[in-house]
Amino acid sequence: MATGEMGPWGPIVYVTADQLDNPVIAFISESGRRLFWTLQGPLDSAISVLGEDRNPDGPREPYLRHGDGDGGGDDLHPISNEPITEKPIATLTVTEEYLSGWQDEWWNINYEGYDEDVQPSPDDLPPTFEPLVVTASNGEFVSVHDYVSAVHPWLMARREQILRARHVADDDYAPGPVEERLLVCAQDTELVVAEDEQEWLSTLRGIFEENRRRQAQQGSAS
Repeated sequence: MATGEMGPWGPIVYVTADQLDNPVIAFISESGRRLFWTLQGPLDSAISVLGEDRNPDGPREPYLRHGDGDGGGDDLHPISNEPITEKPIATLTVTEEYLSGWQDEWWNINYEGYDEDVQPSPDDLPPTFEPLVVTASNGEFVSVHDYVSAVHPWLMARREQILRARHVADDDYAPGPVEERLLVCAQDTELVVAEDEQEWLSTLRGIFEENRRRQAQQGSAS
């Protein structure tokens, strides 16, 4: 992948035929995995940072650290300047999983006899969603802050639609309660998922325990 002249949204990215045959999944970096990212409220209160062991139940550090009021300004957690992806990438094209699959799921319900008594109205066809393009502010790689500062408000502006997409197969085809808590999973940084908070916490706990088990095995083997 190479970048050339600037386009309206940032550097134009050229992709080789070999890269088309072997697409690279933009997996999140170790620094990115430390983000505890809620989809509630503005960026400064929605994101915190897990410890290096990534224990979801352990202490968290603020992502935005407010000054002391005596002339000290706000600053960001040190991971904010790190790459968001394992392999540094200058441009990411981001979508959300539930929004991306909303139309397909709607069509399945309407036209494949999922439940004839609760089918949504054909006039209720979900919209399509243009992906968000995130470019590197340093021209080299999309940083953690480049990413969250663009993706978080983009998701928040579509939060109600994400809830509706998540519940498309429910009997009443209604979004969940407004207070439904969501956490953002960005393991693939170009296909984020707004998951139920408790479900994603359970996944994070499983990952933490598995990592701890492997470390214990490696320690006993050495």
